[in-house]
Amino acid sequence: MFGLIVLALPFGANALFASIALIIIGTGLLKPNVSSLVGSLYSVNAPRRDADFSVFVFGINLGAFISPLLVRWTQNSIGFHAAFGLAAIGMFFGLIQYYIGGKKDLPTNALYPTDPLQPEEIKPLIFRTVITIIVLSLAIALMFLVGWNQITDFINLLTIIAVLVPLAYFVQMITSSKISKQERSRVLAYIPLFLGSVLFWALEEQGSVVWATFAANRTDTSWFPSAWFQSLNPFFIMLYTPFFAWMWTK
Repeated sequence: MFGLIVLALPFGANALFASIALIIIGTGLLKPNVSSLVGSLYSVNAPRRDADFSVFVFGINLGAFISPLLVRWTQNSIGFHAAFGLAAIGMFFGLIQYYIGGKKDLPTNALYPTDPLQPEEIKPLIFRTVITIIVLSLAIALMFLVGWNQITDFINLLTIIAVLVPLAYFVQMITSSKISKQERSRVLAYIPLFLGSVLFWALEEQGSVVWATFAANRTDTSWFPSAWFQSLNPFFIMLYTPFFAWMWTK
């Protein structure tokens, strides 16, 4: 929400980069936790658990369907900054709903981690974090020294990090003494799904950039504004959600 508020301010590139940083932090904190919270509403063998995850996805795509329609109208009528501010207002009401609904519906054990950080784990974590920051800083300094300071060079650096981080996570999870044999087998089974997910999101996340540009420049927009193409993907997801929710329960 704060990232979109900053994006709504007319402060040029500085506001853009500050907004990107805030949105990255916010999304990173939200996305891994929100699905876990949905799962914590049910016992593991609850018959409605999988079906209600489909309802959860439906809610996400309902917002994704409505927002391009409203944002495009706001951008045409008032301007880009107001359109970004509109998204921040939507997130504000979502935050209120989460606070009120969470107090009513979330079980007490969902508010606390199942494996909290132990006191003896704090110093090693700080040490690894400091070492990581130092290594990354040295890598960036070395890139400037050898002249690798173009945007594509930093994209390559982020690509390497994006490959190493999940690799390190999988190794840590598989070799951890805290997980059971069954949990370890599920982690191994998830790896092919993870690779498929990478390919899917590599395409999905181009929707707001590559596909949007294609829609604006290469399609007939005299009857269907290019921004509205963003609503088609969530529309079809919502269309099929009732079928999948029914199928999961069967």
